[in-house]
Amino acid sequence: MKLRILNIINDEKFIDNVIECQDLFFMTSIHDYVIVGQEIKEFKYIKRLTSRIQFVKDRDFLSFIREMEYDAIFLHSYVVLKPELVLKIPKNIKVFWFAWGCDIYSLPLEPFIKIKLYGSETEKIVKKLSENASNITKLKSLIKRITGYKKIYDKLKSQIYYRSISRVDYFSGIIDIEYQLMTTIPNFRAKEVKYTYTSIVGMNTLPNGVRYNGNNVLIGNSAAISNNHLDILTYIKDVKLNDSIIYMPLSYAGPREYVDIVKKSYMDIFNDNFIPLDTFMDYQEYSKMISSCSVAIFFHERQQGLGNICLALRNGCKVFLSETSILYKYFKSHGINIFSLQSDFSQDEWNKPLTDEQIFENKQILYKLSCADTYIKNMNYIFDCVINNDHVKNMSIKNE
Repeated sequence: MKLRILNIINDEKFIDNVIECQDLFFMTSIHDYVIVGQEIKEFKYIKRLTSRIQFVKDRDFLSFIREMEYDAIFLHSYVVLKPELVLKIPKNIKVFWFAWGCDIYSLPLEPFIKIKLYGSETEKIVKKLSENASNITKLKSLIKRITGYKKIYDKLKSQIYYRSISRVDYFSGIIDIEYQLMTTIPNFRAKEVKYTYTSIVGMNTLPNGVRYNGNNVLIGNSAAISNNHLDILTYIKDVKLNDSIIYMPLSYAGPREYVDIVKKSYMDIFNDNFIPLDTFMDYQEYSKMISSCSVAIFFHERQQGLGNICLALRNGCKVFLSETSILYKYFKSHGINIFSLQSDFSQDEWNKPLTDEQIFENKQILYKLSCADTYIKNMNYIFDCVINNDHVKNMSIKNE
């Protein structure tokens, strides 16, 4: 008998690939995909498989899952379902939480994993943006503080999030260190699984000798303030670009005021050598842009932009990260040739490309972490968890 699994999702870039990859297991499992809450009339990021997605209202969710008799629910990020509903999921349904990053570092109002997200220059901008908030916003905030409403609301919302994670049976972070960090959270009792966001093409692309075909530069993965764009600028402002172009994705995730400050700061220094990417690019176009880059810089402190970083590494880019970040430690632990912006960056290092051997080593390691064999092994373990807890409780889920 096939397992029946409900995937709760949002309109995000990864979902087409999620559906295609999970369809590989059609002999053993049936996967449904729903967005819980308000119906979306036009998808922004899901392109190929919109017909596979249903919409369920909050008030209908519990009756829906009982009627469909699901064996398990996959939460693709913790923000896809209200925590009040998570708590009410019947005990006979296994709940899997596949964390994305925003749901553990930014939500709820009291983040599950507390990390200093901003560098010194970015903190100045955050403070400035806060001070420049509109008078109406300030007035509303003042009223809430005076009445105590905001304080009470924030506390209650944090409490329900923290309480609801007790209903999660299994957890996967994007990187393994995130599970260890979550185990320190009260009410967190989930066992560890490994869920990989990949694609059919990605998991079957063997390491090869292909490398970048230009000398351009990629900075950051989005307009999110946690990219610390202005702190990066303090390290690279005196670099000689010659004919290189700096590309910076700024099409989503950040406030307009912040984007304007970042764009002006970079344009004032690099002029026509700086090109902000204000509109969303499809994957093929984006990959082509990255293939023209020999250097990529990401200065997040939390796990963020992993897909972009891996894409840059597969294209042979020399990647600089913050040496205090979770991702820097993760890549170093796996033997990836990665560099510290704080300690390794210089004009000479900027101009010095990775060797063919270093590029191939990176590709081999990344392939092992996300290849078809690894993906299938991890998914089969997840299905075993759905079927029989006792059978899997002593099994190792570490990749060979």
